[in-house]
Amino acid sequence: MRPQQDAHGRLTGRFSSRNCYGQEKVNRLLRVEPHRETYRLIAYGDSRGDREMLAFADEGIRISGNS
Repeated sequence: MRPQQDAHGRLTGRFSSRNCYGQEKVNRLLRVEPHRETYRLIAYGDSRGDREMLAFADEGIRISGNS
């Protein structure tokens, strides 16, 4: 995900691809590693946006922000 630039090279605050949040994290992983049955997935997350990835993983570990 790269930030978009305007015609003068200034950052616009928009992204050139979808925000990597929620189900999009799972989608991106599957694009890179589609054969889910061939690997064990351990995922770590610290926000609501990680919920789908943690559920998708063989082992999902929620990390507290107070470490």
